[in-house]
Amino acid sequence: MKIIGSLIVCVGMMTGCINLEQEETNLKPSQSPQKAETHIVEKQPPTAVKSATDQIKDGQTAFSKLFQDKYENNLGYLEKSKRDIQESVGKPDEAGWYEGGEFLQYGSFTYFINPDTKAAESMAVQDVSLDKADVNDSLGSADKRYENKMEGLWTEEYYYDDGTIVVERPSESSDEVVCIWFHK
Repeated sequence: MKIIGSLIVCVGMMTGCINLEQEETNLKPSQSPQKAETHIVEKQPPTAVKSATDQIKDGQTAFSKLFQDKYENNLGYLEKSKRDIQESVGKPDEAGWYEGGEFLQYGSFTYFINPDTKAAESMAVQDVSLDKADVNDSLGSADKRYENKMEGLWTEEYYYDDGTIVVERPSESSDEVVCIWFHK
């Protein structure tokens, strides 16, 4: 019974297909079925200004631009050795260890020395004269935002080809910037 039922279904489908083909053949050229039009939509190129991080692929340059008016002389020590920093800037106000690496603090600037390379790979500015609006104007919108529960700070990260700028504030709603980091 199953075989007969399947045969009836197959014959019915074939008959329907043959009838449809004959109807299309008997139509006059002006009555031919319309082909569906396919609209090709070209992808628009990205806008020239999406955010500041799209404009500047060099995070160290973006970081320096934030502070160039106030701290111009202290920004060029990333990737310099501990010895070079101390020879150029002098004895640090404070030195020690933080999260597995040595740090040298000079006023508002702290350089973090990679224990393997003995060179500064991160820099932090603690006495920040900038507020949230200044940072947003310069860097655009952050790539990542979150509450750093361990430090008790609101954190925003901006990703670049050569590193990350991290902005820390007391809370998400605060305009005050506590510290800005640049990590290689």
